[in-house]
Amino acid sequence: MADLSYLVGERVFAGDDPVGFALASPGEQPRWRAESAQQLWLPRGALRRLVFLGRAYSLHTLGNVDMIHPTRMNAPKATALREELDFLESVVRDRHVDAARSGLTPLLHACEHADDLEFVVVPSAPA
Repeated sequence: MADLSYLVGERVFAGDDPVGFALASPGEQPRWRAESAQQLWLPRGALRRLVFLGRAYSLHTLGNVDMIHPTRMNAPKATALREELDFLESVVRDRHVDAARSGLTPLLHACEHADDLEFVVVPSAPA
């Protein structure tokens, strides 16, 4: 039997390009800073895993995140995404899913409670 444990190993996404998650004013681009509580970087493979799990469980918001073009979400969609990530935590045992959920939850909460912010997923690193 093949050993597939590397799929959940610490270095499985080591060579992946980063994907940016940030808060921004509606219609504006995120302001990327080296250190900011309003942004998060995850490996592309982590986003891919989340989106594919969302599709596998027919989760509308997560399953429809675009892995090529930016995706913008208002407060109700951010709430839906947070709830879908919470659901995944209850059914999937995967350190990368857990780490992504832990990192994304504060951004999603901030978007949920702000009338003037959107949650933005940027699949390619900004120039």
